[in-house]
Amino acid sequence: MNAIEAPMPAHSLSLPASRAGRQLFLFGLAYLVLWTVCAALIPRAMHIDSIEQVVWSQSLQWGYYKHPPLPSALMHVLNAAFGGPSQALTAFAAQGCSVAAMVYVWLLARRMVQPRVAIVAVVLTSLLSYHTINALTLNHNTVSLPFTAAALYHFYRGVVSGKRTHWLALGVAAGLAMLTKYSAALALSALFVFVITQRLWADARVLRGIALSLVVFAVVLSPHVHWLVVNNFPPIHYAEHQLDSSTNRFVVLMGFLINQASRVSVMALVAWLLLRRDPARGASGGSKGLATERERFDRHYLLVTLCTPLALAIAPALLRGDALDSNWVSAYFLPAGILLVHCFFRGNRDPLLLNRTWKLAALAHIGILVVFFAGAAVVPEIVGRNARFNFPSQQLADQAAAVWRAHESGPMRLVVSDTWTGGNLALHLRPEPLVFMDHDTGKSRWLEESDLSQCGALVLTAVANRAAPAYAPLFSQASASGEFSLDWGFGARGQVMHYAWATLSPVQDGQLCRFKPG
Repeated sequence: MNAIEAPMPAHSLSLPASRAGRQLFLFGLAYLVLWTVCAALIPRAMHIDSIEQVVWSQSLQWGYYKHPPLPSALMHVLNAAFGGPSQALTAFAAQGCSVAAMVYVWLLARRMVQPRVAIVAVVLTSLLSYHTINALTLNHNTVSLPFTAAALYHFYRGVVSGKRTHWLALGVAAGLAMLTKYSAALALSALFVFVITQRLWADARVLRGIALSLVVFAVVLSPHVHWLVVNNFPPIHYAEHQLDSSTNRFVVLMGFLINQASRVSVMALVAWLLLRRDPARGASGGSKGLATERERFDRHYLLVTLCTPLALAIAPALLRGDALDSNWVSAYFLPAGILLVHCFFRGNRDPLLLNRTWKLAALAHIGILVVFFAGAAVVPEIVGRNARFNFPSQQLADQAAAVWRAHESGPMRLVVSDTWTGGNLALHLRPEPLVFMDHDTGKSRWLEESDLSQCGALVLTAVANRAAPAYAPLFSQASASGEFSLDWGFGARGQVMHYAWATLSPVQDGQLCRFKPG
């Protein structure tokens, strides 16, 4: 296809794009509010990945020992604007990324199908578990959604329209996607596969656009690359460690495929129900007659951008037995909803299609929400089972604060602990203490050993870790130490957690500390 703007197909039952946009705005708003409020009020604690962002976002860096910096930078700005981290703010940011991604799904879909069918594509996409229960966790997979979706949209628009602004936007979106998670490279590689398979390399305008995007991409990524070189590539070494696996490669692959089937199952079920209720699906449902070059081009683009990154993600697990986490492919399913409607609903003339879609989507989202929170938070709380979402996060913070007040007069500026424990303290305590992760300056590169003596610190770890090399020296020089216990759940299904604590008093009453209480 030449880099020219092709006309949109006409349809007698077309829904104006402005009205479709209003409907989707209300849907996105309701979606964001409902999931955010439930995630803020029902669980007592957050996922470990969200807690990790609470800790990392305490300092703006160009990289962290596990990942690139963008998700933590996002939370740093939000936390500063709203007075510190909170469960509600983290849930809002996570689901906001999902909603932002669906905006780009809508923008791309409406270039390929009529507005009312594009709405169906967005709603089907929203039913992927990566946009519901998995998007409750603010991690690098969740934050990668909008930037990957933006890259897919701007590449398509750049090729079709030839406008330089889209190629510039592609470079920015691709760079930000890589600053979110390196696995974005697999999604971006699909664009180069499309250039080859569609013979776009023969179009000089496309090549100039790609060159412009690559320059912008390199500029956006350059500060992080410099940080990687200076710090000896810590996220790369972490990724290599994560990919190591001794599990049978076919077991890994089978588990991955089953997991993916479950995560697309609600979307597939709703699409099937819509097809079953389509009285004209045999005649004009859209599965027949890819009559135009534009339609063939669009379908090829959706297939390549959906299948290429998935195939590249699976290949190392299949060939070498590398580990493969189902969450790592979150952003790769973004074209799935558009592809479904392009194949089966593109020519749909049923005036009730949109009404049925809204009703089924509402039932599906409410069902997902109720089942998830009941299973993850409500039922464990009732039966007393210790689960991640009913961890006594607030009680832990309250107990730690009481220990500090009993032995130190100044503010608690530093906490030495593991990420989970320290992050739960930082989530609830004000002023928010900085977390010195495992007393390791490789993990907490913004902290120094001298900060412990100049600022003082609360050391908090499991009793079993008290003699570990990272903690034993701190307990030996503590001004006070002790233990306390917390109940996580109750009865036979619960667990009693035993913590060891120590206080390190600051020299000169903390006047030398470079971190002032906020």
